[in-house]
Amino acid sequence: MTLTTIQNELDLLVEENQSKFQIINTLTESRLF
Repeated sequence: MTLTTIQNELDLLVEENQSKFQIINTLTESRLF
């Protein structure tokens, strides 16, 4: 695997995690309020 491929994979992982965190944040916010 080249470095660019690894970097792209990492970017994808980060994006996936960010969207998961956003969902979790939205859920907790709606529970709090």
